[in-house]
Amino acid sequence: MTRDPFFMTKEERFEAAEQRIRTCAEERNDRLDLGNLELHGFPAPISRLKHLKVLIVSGNKVGPEGLKQLAGLTQLQSLGMRYCGCGPEDMRFLAGLTNLVSLDLEGNDIGSHGAQYLAGMTELTWLNLWGNEIGGEGARHLAGLRKLKGLNLRRSHIGAEGAGHLRGLTELTSLDLDFDRIGPEGAQALPGLTKLTWLGLASNQIGPEGAQNLAGLKNLTTLNLNENGIGSEGARHLAGLSQLDWLNVSQNNIGPEGAKYLAGLTQLTSLYMYGDAIGAEGARHLSGLSKLKTLFLANNEIGDEGVRSLAGLTALEDLNLSHSGISDLSPLLHLKRLKKFTLQGGVFLDPCPAFWRLPSLLWASVSDCHLGNVPADILARDTSEDCLDELRAFFDAVDKAN
Repeated sequence: MTRDPFFMTKEERFEAAEQRIRTCAEERNDRLDLGNLELHGFPAPISRLKHLKVLIVSGNKVGPEGLKQLAGLTQLQSLGMRYCGCGPEDMRFLAGLTNLVSLDLEGNDIGSHGAQYLAGMTELTWLNLWGNEIGGEGARHLAGLRKLKGLNLRRSHIGAEGAGHLRGLTELTSLDLDFDRIGPEGAQALPGLTKLTWLGLASNQIGPEGAQNLAGLKNLTTLNLNENGIGSEGARHLAGLSQLDWLNVSQNNIGPEGAKYLAGLTQLTSLYMYGDAIGAEGARHLSGLSKLKTLFLANNEIGDEGVRSLAGLTALEDLNLSHSGISDLSPLLHLKRLKKFTLQGGVFLDPCPAFWRLPSLLWASVSDCHLGNVPADILARDTSEDCLDELRAFFDAVDKAN
């Protein structure tokens, strides 16, 4: 069994790399994994491994000499180079790897200059450039990669200009533009990408004007619109995306009117609506989403009336009602499949012991609450901490005492 590099000494990682390279050469394996060995260069030449089709060197400082060796591996179809410390000029050594169909460069710093060396890799179907800050100019060099099906440009700061260069990549099924500052103008590049099933647009401030460009993307099953300022008008443009299974519209202030437009998205199994001011009326509009398994409604002030509207969502497994202005947990007794529950803030005169004893419940975080006669010191310190065992032990002790 292969040991985890985390538990190896520096010398052991070096020896493991040598052994893997030697075995690959002797057995003519077409796959070599040197990932996360924290190497500085390669301990043995890999340029002779001309037969390689898959190479993973992520988590190593490959360096110029190592990159020169990669340049001759022209049969490579998949190359994983996450967090290898590569800069713009290092990319020139990869420019000749034109048989690549998959390239992962997450966590490097190739910038717009480095992106130009990818322009000839026209066989690519999957490309990950997360965090490389290629900018709008760098995105221009990707415009000819017409076979791409998956593209990750998260935190690449491509802006509206860069988004415009992507409009011709019509084979895309997955596109991550989270934190890329594309705005409403950049969203205008999206309507033609009709094969998309997965789209990440978190923190792009596309607004309601940009949201209207999503209305025709009928194949979407996953959509992240966290923090885009779309409001209720923007939510209206999502009403026809009937294939959505996962949706995040947190921090968009869509209000109860916006929640109404989501009522028809009956295929949803996961819905995140942090801080959307939907109130009790908005919660009522969600009551028909019977396939929901995950629902995040923190900071929505739905109140007890809103909680009663959720009682029929019996498929729920994960529910967050932090800062929701509720004081009655009893409607949640209907959620017989609930596994995880998060609650921060609120005053509950009745701690509702039966809820915490639901057989399905496996994890619960309760913090900054007044929960009836439950001592504050057994509650969680924050929403990441589980206090379910402590709650159950307390209620058991109370029962025995009575």
